[in-house]
Amino acid sequence: MEELNAVAPIRRQYNFHDWKDWTNKNLFTSSIDDDTIHIDCYQDQETNFTEHANVQEKLAVTDDEHTSRQPITALQAAWNVTNAIQGMFIVGLPIAVKVGGWWTVAAIVGVAYLCYWTGVLLIDCLYENGTKVRNTYQAVAEAYHPGMGRLVLCAQLTELISTCIIYIVIAGDLLQSCIPSVDKSALMMLVTTALLGCAFLDSIRVDPSQFKWMLQWSHIIAAIFKALFGLLGFLTFGEFTQKEISNSLPNQTFKVIVNLVLVIKALFSYPLPYFAAVHLLRDNLFMGTTKTLFTSCYGVGHTLREWALCLRIIFVLLTLMMAMSVPYLIELMGLVGNITGTMLSFIWPAMFHLKLKGPNGKECDRNFDKFIIGAGICLMTIGLYFSALELMEAVHYKEQ
Repeated sequence: MEELNAVAPIRRQYNFHDWKDWTNKNLFTSSIDDDTIHIDCYQDQETNFTEHANVQEKLAVTDDEHTSRQPITALQAAWNVTNAIQGMFIVGLPIAVKVGGWWTVAAIVGVAYLCYWTGVLLIDCLYENGTKVRNTYQAVAEAYHPGMGRLVLCAQLTELISTCIIYIVIAGDLLQSCIPSVDKSALMMLVTTALLGCAFLDSIRVDPSQFKWMLQWSHIIAAIFKALFGLLGFLTFGEFTQKEISNSLPNQTFKVIVNLVLVIKALFSYPLPYFAAVHLLRDNLFMGTTKTLFTSCYGVGHTLREWALCLRIIFVLLTLMMAMSVPYLIELMGLVGNITGTMLSFIWPAMFHLKLKGPNGKECDRNFDKFIIGAGICLMTIGLYFSALELMEAVHYKEQ
């Protein structure tokens, strides 16, 4: 009887591995292991499992370096980046031109120019004497000051997650303007259902030698489009320009069509910040126990493990939950974004470049870095002031 009791757990272990192998083969092909874990005997069970896990861990981490079988072209990358730069807030550019006039158009072009150059400065910080010694924004921050990388990581995740949340909220608002009888929360759930497929996204890299070209033209195209969209939108509707340009349309049918197109744009804009956030979490938490806190989220053959897929789906649902539950969300995102966005896009790149490259650089380059830092601080201060006013007005309006 005691022998039967001792054998029972082993049989259950066999059944568990049989079930796991079946799911790996039929549902998530090779997502954990390519080889079946066999239990030759009760005494060797723990040793075999440990050795196999160590081998799989090494293979998974090594395989992660080859994330794409066929890299995308610089033109395809520029298309994605241009779409991300434009964002969903282009619908508010005509009202900005109405309020600020030609200064708004000049600001759009000027900010795009500075953003391009801060990107170039960051790329320059990756190299020392023509050799690439750093790979990420975090690595540059760590070279600037130990521990700074964690602050940059927090700012990046905050910015990216906030962007994902905003896309869900805006899509819900636009759909509700088309279907006023349906609750906004239900519409945001509907939008998120279409976004669950983002969990299956994989990394596809572009040729690094073409990155500067891609960065340059994506910013130029985005700046031209934003300036023209804001200017033409205001010239079309004049004093009747609304906060969202689609609300200025006199024809209700055409307004619904435009709003649906904007919803589709929001759906296509969501994957880029979502995957960037997932990529950051993977690089800092899921690169194998030899490098990070948790095991790799990829198995042999660069197949996504089922638990990693579940975590990605949960991440999408978390953005939905925050979009539905956080009060004064738009105002809060504006307040936080003025800090994280300005620091990431203006102040930090110039600060890092000034310290890492300044001692051996030209005086004009150092002065340009200082100018960007000063401009970034001014923009952040002004943005924080007006965002705080918007938040206080929203709270006061709700209390009344």
